[in-house]
Amino acid sequence: MNSFTWIIWLITILAALSATRNPLHILIILLTLGVMSRLAKKDQKDTLVPFSIFPFFLILVFTASAFNALTSHFGSTIFFTIPGEIPLISGSVTLEAVIYGATNGFVLSGIFFSFTIFNQSLSVKTIIRMIPKAFYPLALIISIAINFLPAIKRRLEEIRQAQAIRGHQLHHIKDYISLFMPLLIDSLERSMLLAEAMTARGFIPHSQQQSSLKSRLIIFSGLLVFVSGWLIQLINGNNYALGISLAGVAIIIFWFWWISKNIPQSVYKREEWHVQDWVVSGIVLSALCLYFVPLPFTNLEILSYDPYPTALLPDFDAIIGCASFCFLAPAFYQKRTSR
Repeated sequence: MNSFTWIIWLITILAALSATRNPLHILIILLTLGVMSRLAKKDQKDTLVPFSIFPFFLILVFTASAFNALTSHFGSTIFFTIPGEIPLISGSVTLEAVIYGATNGFVLSGIFFSFTIFNQSLSVKTIIRMIPKAFYPLALIISIAINFLPAIKRRLEEIRQAQAIRGHQLHHIKDYISLFMPLLIDSLERSMLLAEAMTARGFIPHSQQQSSLKSRLIIFSGLLVFVSGWLIQLINGNNYALGISLAGVAIIIFWFWWISKNIPQSVYKREEWHVQDWVVSGIVLSALCLYFVPLPFTNLEILSYDPYPTALLPDFDAIIGCASFCFLAPAFYQKRTSR
């Protein structure tokens, strides 16, 4: 499947998570992401996330709930009261604060979960190729770092085994110097060899275009226009403030596009846009419309749940909840094509 289709899917998931604070609908999206992670194509050897997401998910939800419960003392259902005059801590710990913090933890977990699935579904090389040409130095640095990390890990294990054969044991922090010093020297030698190889092959950076005074002025002007529109909207609330902010963003995007246009790039195999990509993109975008477009058979007010002042069972819109399962479309497509 086209990588741009995965970008559309990621944007729709992030937009859906930002459009609701209803715990039931957020749990539906998280369930969708959980099924997605099982059905989507995985390559554990080529991933940027080296740990399991479920322990991190539980830790994030617990931390968000505990932090909000200890710092926000609103709500009518009181568990207990922390005595004293400790700033932000002393006060009542309420059920409403726990629910509100857990909801934020669910949203943050969903955002991290969606990026993890995006990384599992695309190879690291594909993700690097998606970086705009204007940021090619960043793509080059990421590519070098990703290739160096496994080499450094293997080299560290070789040094550890060599030191163990010599009778060296690791008991204190100072004992690890015998491991990191050879590793540091070896890494510097590898860096020098890589730099010499890139120079011999004619690598010439185009940093002159990006670091010029003209580029800095244009980017600074775009940021200034964007901040000006945001301040006007914040102070006066005028309708044209949004247009000013969008104009600043347009200036920055246009200049990055212009820089990318002047940077040569060789592409040996271009990604093709197939009919399945249109179908998947149409399905996920149609599901997202139910979160924002008011329709006669949906109730968007249900999405904005607030547990304060008294926690009540949130309402549930079955149509929007069922539409959330449409986000599984990329996984079913990959499962079908992998057979």
